[in-house]
Amino acid sequence: MFEQMFEKRLVGAIGAKVVDDTKDFTIPAHIPPQGNMVITKLEYPAEFTPNVAFVMHVTFRNDGGDDGYFCRIYDKDLGGVIASTTGEPPIASGASIRTRFSLKLSQTTDFHARAEVGHFE
Repeated sequence: MFEQMFEKRLVGAIGAKVVDDTKDFTIPAHIPPQGNMVITKLEYPAEFTPNVAFVMHVTFRNDGGDDGYFCRIYDKDLGGVIASTTGEPPIASGASIRTRFSLKLSQTTDFHARAEVGHFE
């Protein structure tokens, strides 16, 4: 086979490379842990008046690695996000943040919502 690969070259030519030994190795990749945001407290009024602004707060903690975050209020009646905030640079592992949202709703029925927090991938 050697002769087939190098038909026009001289066998044993000066400068040929011969492998004498090998050793396989692995370097593990360090993937920093991702954030894991956890809502620890929701503060909102007992009721709201249509077309009058009110304030609510979402407090959350990062139980994962240092990471950027987002916090948003999802309107379950209309099916969309009505308020949001994001954070960069990252929130440190173990740190807490208290966000503030000022909302003004025109609806005359009860407001059904969901607070959402998360991290970036």
